[in-house]
Parts: sequence; structure tokens; C-alpha cells
Amino acid sequence: MRLFLLTGLLLAATDGGVDSVALGSLRWRLPAGSSATHQAPRVTEDGPWGPATEESFHLTRPDGTTLRLVRLVPKRPPRWPAKESDVLDAWRRFHGCTTRLLKTRSPLGQGPQLTFTGGCKGGDSYALRVLRLEEPDGTASLYELHADRGVMVKGPPLEDALDALAASVEPRACAPSAYFDAARSDGGVRADLDGDGKEDALRVSLESAGSGFSTTEVELRLSSRRAPFTLALGQPFTAFLSAVAVPPELEGPARAKVRGALAGAFERVVCRAADPSLEWLLSPGLRWKPGRPQLPDTSVLSTADAAARARAQELLAAPALPSEVLLSYLGANHARADAPPFRVLDRREGLELLGTAHGVVLYDLTLHRHAWLYVHEGGEKLRWPSIVGASFVGKDVVVRTRVPDGKAKETRVDLSTGVPRR
Repeated sequence: MRLFLLTGLLLAATDGGVDSVALGSLRWRLPAGSSATHQAPRVTEDGPWGPATEESFHLTRPDGTTLRLVRLVPKRPPRWPAKESDVLDAWRRFHGCTTRLLKTRSPLGQGPQLTFTGGCKGGDSYALRVLRLEEPDGTASLYELHADRGVMVKGPPLEDALDALAASVEPRACAPSAYFDAARSDGGVRADLDGDGKEDALRVSLESAGSGFSTTEVELRLSSRRAPFTLALGQPFTAFLSAVAVPPELEGPARAKVRGALAGAFERVVCRAADPSLEWLLSPGLRWKPGRPQLPDTSVLSTADAAARARAQELLAAPALPSEVLLSYLGANHARADAPPFRVLDRREGLELLGTAHGVVLYDLTLHRHAWLYVHEGGEKLRWPSIVGASFVGKDVVVRTRVPDGKAKETRVDLSTGVPRR
């Protein structure tokens, strides 16, 4: 078995610090007090899955067991083998390891997956989960969860270590786009985007930005249609949200991959569900999530959600409610140098109010969970933080925001519902 020497970014899981790492469509919640080492993406020309781009995180437990989360993006679209034995044979041939099939006790997300264990030349042993996941942009990746141990290391069964790793890994709604850079290249994207076996084309035909507004225009040519689709996204720098209505011909489950590719051409991060901060912005309310909050990315969400469609209709001043939309969210503006993310604004009885440049989050220190309580709608350029402060006041949280005349505006949010009082 090949044991990689991993070097790169060390991420420590400390109180108030990083408690998870993200890799593609998965997030790994790190054990308290541990750290993970990141191996940056690299191209591997050989391997059981053929040429691929590989990225990973790993950590070594106190008992000497090494845990790894690996993402593989094959150069050719990954197709799950027809038989389980094909996966085992590929692994056995490439690594020279024995393989024994295990029952997958805690499946991860949707998609085929396989768990097996064995030993390798030199005495190393391993337990491994392989799974294939559809990414939000419509592409597919392979993921490997490893529990490895050297010949001289003694410890509990590796199957248990792998189960513990699988229990700490969860699907996430957003992932990097495979199309963003390619759509801006000279040739654009040329691939089968709609699953009919024929080549389609996707490119950014116009991209411009001024001091207060940007425009991105994307052209999609499907082999099954003579005329191209042209979609334009206009984004003011004073608002978090902008939208594009999906053409009727691209609606429905059969066109999901095409919509994912379109979303991935507009932005570097594509989401299949709203980030918790965006969820609050679309429909205010108290929604508890496990662990500490994560800073949102600037992203595009492909959705038929009623709240998102209603907001898109408002943004587009459309006469009718669109059936499906691409919703752009400038979430990265929650992080600004002059407004440290998740700074403590107030404390009370095991609760903290954490602030971003434009939002306020309630954090439960006892139950280790969080809920967004407020996200500023905008009005001024988002590069200027709007949150002045927040405090507990009786059954409410009072959020103070900066307004254009320089004064502070107060918004009272019901602590029990997460909804602003009128």
C-alpha cells in the first residue's frame, strides 16, 4: 500500500478555532484537540481509478492510526464498476494488498459506496470506504476514507476506526465548480453536459465590472438545439443577492446537470441547498445547526425553493414567479479585515452572540450548536461592514447596524423564533 508523505497547511481544531475541514462535497468534523494536514491538489497519472486530480486531509490519532479523507477527480468521468469485485480487483492489482469486503455500516450521502479491509506488503493494514458522489455542478467525484496502521502499531480494530471517521464526515451543500475557469478559457467548456452522449459547449461570453456593478453573460450550446441559450447575471455591489430565471427548456430533473454547469460557469462555488446564512436571508427564522458556524462562500444556488423563487421574482421585477432560478449570493463579504469573523459581541448564560461583517449568529456553548439570527440586506457597498454590535435584551437580541447617514439602526430579533420584530 502506498503511504503518501503529506505536507502542507496544518489546521488545528482548538476551542474557537477550526473544528472541521471541507473537501469537495464532504466536510470532516475533527476530533477535539486534533489537527489535520492538507495535501494540495496534484495530478496522479496512475492509480486504481486511472489519471486523476487528488486532494486530501489526514491526521494521526494518539493510538497511531492514520485517518485520511481523499477526493479524486478522474480525467475521464468516473463510472462505478458493474461489480463489487471489479473495485476490489483494481485495488488489489495496483497496491498489491489483500482485500476483504465489509458491510457498509453508515452510508454517506447518496451514491454507490463500498467498504473493504486488508493487509499490504511490509505488514501495513488498512480499512477503506470508496464512494462516488454527484457534485452540485453536475460532475462526479470519487472519495476515499482511509484508516491505516503500520506493522509495529497496535490498536483497536481498523473497522472501528473507519466507522468513527465515517461518522464524523458529512455531505455539504456547496462545492467548488469544475467549470468556472474552463468557461473563461479560449475554447470554453466542450463536454457532454446533458447526458445524451454528444458534445455541448459552455462559455462566458461577456464579463465586465464597474465601481458598483458587474455583469456576467454565459452562453450554452446544446447539441440537441440549434439556437444557444444566453443567460445574464447583473450583480450590484450593494446587495448580497442577484438572480437569473432558468429558461423553461432547462427546467426539471432531467436538466439538473445542465443547470449545475450553468451555475458553475457563473461562480467558483455551486450549491445544491442554501447556506445557513442565505437560508435566514431568504426566510428569517431560528434554525439550529451542529457545531460552530462556517463562513459562507460567494456562490450560486440552483433551486426551485419557493422562498428563493419569490426573492428572484422581486430582484428581476418579473411579472410571473419563475419556476427555477440561479441565485447568486455574495457570501464571502461576511469576512472583512476590519470586522473579524465570529467575534464575540455579547454573552449570557451559556450563549454567545458572534458577529460577521454583515451578520449575527447565536452560539450555544453547552450544546455546541449555532443559529443565524440576522443578515443585513445591504444598501451600501458590502466591502464596508454593517454590523456595529449586538446584545441580549430580555427575550430579544438587539442588532445595531450602520446606515448611510452614519447613525446606528437597531433591529430587535425574537430570541425564541429568530424573526425580527416589526
